[in-house]
Amino acid sequence: MLPPSPLYNTFCITKYNGKIYAGGYGLARWDGNSWEYLDSNAYVACFYHFQNKLVVGGTFSSINGANYNKVAVWNDTAWSSFYGVDTALANFGIVATINEYKGKPYVGGNLLGAADTSIYDLAMFDGTKWTNVGGQLVNNSLSHIKKLLVWRDTLYVAGDYNESWGCPGNGIASWDGQNWHRLGKGVLGGTEPAIIDLAIYNNALYGIGSFTVVDGINLNYYGTGYKNIAKWDGLKWCTLHTVGDGGFGYLATYKDTLYGIGGFYTLNNDSIQFIAKWIGGNYSDSCSLGKAGISETAQTTNTFEVYPNPAQEYINVKTTLRSTNVIFSLCDLTGKMLMQQSIADDTKIPINKLPPGLYIYRVTAEGDLQKTGKILKQ
Repeated sequence: MLPPSPLYNTFCITKYNGKIYAGGYGLARWDGNSWEYLDSNAYVACFYHFQNKLVVGGTFSSINGANYNKVAVWNDTAWSSFYGVDTALANFGIVATINEYKGKPYVGGNLLGAADTSIYDLAMFDGTKWTNVGGQLVNNSLSHIKKLLVWRDTLYVAGDYNESWGCPGNGIASWDGQNWHRLGKGVLGGTEPAIIDLAIYNNALYGIGSFTVVDGINLNYYGTGYKNIAKWDGLKWCTLHTVGDGGFGYLATYKDTLYGIGGFYTLNNDSIQFIAKWIGGNYSDSCSLGKAGISETAQTTNTFEVYPNPAQEYINVKTTLRSTNVIFSLCDLTGKMLMQQSIADDTKIPINKLPPGLYIYRVTAEGDLQKTGKILKQ
């Protein structure tokens, strides 16, 4: 069993070149026999493996004797710059998460004061310089990107931000390299509504954080002490019907199992301390579609038909709903919006420019979901 690291607090841990690295209030390394302090002062928030090197992010202005600001690259022998991001960022703030998407490095955190004043909390290296991503993360001293994760060829950006500031979502949004996309209504509520960690498990995206509302549904409706964990499957949000004390702080997967780590002592009336394994369960009552279950049929007495299916050149959307704002949306399986338009009675929608494949459609009226389903384009 690995003995505790010498760090006062540990926020991240990884394995690199046969050694275990721990970051937090300092940076330490386990060589198989003992811990070695590499830096006792640097605040390290994250690790990322990039081109056979270890990228370290945090709040430091130097690390292990090397003068690099916020981000530095370790090759097991010496430190180097991560595409010059250390000179692009201000001396205050934090880099909390690092990732690569479509061949481009991304860093996220609280980056106010960057050399490029259009950069707010998320920056991308475009091959020449570090730059703003999509233009919708706005200047707010309270905002903070907590986690970058790539899933289904899409970059998911989680953190403390919301649409009321002009951001692309509430607590989370996806970036396809060109445009931002919201994930339903995201998460809200609490003193600092945010998604702070993400994990992929069983072809779904799991998130934990500080929130009391998921996709517009107040978790308190389901019981006091409802936990701050939810799942996004590319179409809808579900909570995991979990009640307990404390809260989740981290998610991790190991050998096809999802683990939650946090400050809890009980979960669903079981005595479970600090770390729990997810084994599944019945939580369909807390899924967001229709506010009371998951269905690909109409959630009201209104009728909708989407035909033909499979389709080739066009689809028809027929509805008996009398509303001035009925919207038909078509997405790919990653949740990327491909088209959106108003419909009334019987509307013909061309799809001849779409490549063959399976697509997801939604019909909303006055902002409320009425129907969702899949359609095959041949």
